[in-house]
Amino acid sequence: GYYGMYLIQSVVQYLGNLFFARVSYSIVRDIRRDAFAKMQVLGMAYFDKTPAGSIVSRITNDTEAISDMFSGILSSFISAIFIFSVTLYTMLLLDVTLTSLVVIFLPFIVILVNLYRKKSVQVIDKTRSLLSDINSKLAESIEGIRIIQAFGQEDRLKDEFEVINQEHVRYANKSVALDSIFLRPAMSLLKLLAYAVLMA
Repeated sequence: GYYGMYLIQSVVQYLGNLFFARVSYSIVRDIRRDAFAKMQVLGMAYFDKTPAGSIVSRITNDTEAISDMFSGILSSFISAIFIFSVTLYTMLLLDVTLTSLVVIFLPFIVILVNLYRKKSVQVIDKTRSLLSDINSKLAESIEGIRIIQAFGQEDRLKDEFEVINQEHVRYANKSVALDSIFLRPAMSLLKLLAYAVLMA
């Protein structure tokens, strides 16, 4: 029973990863193609007010985030739902009482996930915004390198870039810290509590 379920889980996970990877790459390809085509017909006013690095970031980094969502997050989410459903069904067949005790912890997991979502969305949005700023600063510096060197502005540009770069690292570390707090220790603690209830 256990080995059969594990085998089914592995097959479903493999097929799911393969399917969502293909779908995500196709979607990203179409979005980038359409975005590039749209860029060709935009008026000069748009390019005057929008930094080149920001445009590049939208076409590359933002579309890559969509790919990650489909190939990684969505695939894992569907796989987790399948595993949870099969596990819950098996537990109900074995012992309804013990299953009821385990289900008690589900609201706590939902609360943790919701709390993680609220905090992580703000951090991730800021991280992507700062990455766009980095690309913009790089593009502007490369385009205007002759003027920058002619007026001796290298140190000023370097300092401005360092400020943005450090801020991006700070928010990236915040994202890692949130993952470390909510996705591992908190879930592990709930798992231990569930085991303790079952063994009591």
